[in-house]
Amino acid sequence: MDAGKLSVCGEESFGTGSDHIREKDGIWAVLAWLSIIAHCNKDKKAGEKLISVADVVKEHWATYGQISFLDMTEECKSEGANKMVAYLRETASKSKTGDKF
Repeated sequence: MDAGKLSVCGEESFGTGSDHIREKDGIWAVLAWLSIIAHCNKDKKAGEKLISVADVVKEHWATYGQISFLDMTEECKSEGANKMVAYLRETASKSKTGDKF
């Protein structure tokens, strides 16, 4: 990786688009991909073309479409969330068994 010859992402999203594997998430992503590739190739005979990560991803995209995720949490203000949690706590503290909301 330090030589720039390997690229595996180590995010919770289980992605494969970067080269930061130094976290535990990266190790799990690698192990997960190795498991997927091993399963996809389990019936291959010697000399047959093996299924690659790219093949798996392209098949997934063909079936389900390309899925993208944009993390907006860094830009979110916590004030609204804090008000909501305070309201829920207050409501819960005043509720009685059997109350419906």
